[in-house]
Amino acid sequence: MSLTIWQYFAVVPDFRATGVREGKRAYDWPCIIRCINTVDVMIAEVPELDWALLKRITARITAEVPRICRVCYDLTPKPVGTVEWE
Repeated sequence: MSLTIWQYFAVVPDFRATGVREGKRAYDWPCIIRCINTVDVMIAEVPELDWALLKRITARITAEVPRICRVCYDLTPKPVGTVEWE
């Protein structure tokens, strides 16, 4: 599958989420994936990523990045949201 994405990145916000690691409650960090397509950055659309790709991204992040317990995909277009997370 070939995708054309203008920009994509991951954000780890300054709040934690509850998860489970090795059978114990974990108070770790969420990771938010942001993908957009745009021509002028005044309007941006969020591409529909394949479910298998999102599952693979989630599996890799939670397995390879320490202290990440949740992965979310930001579906907010611009406008309402902005491209960046601030």
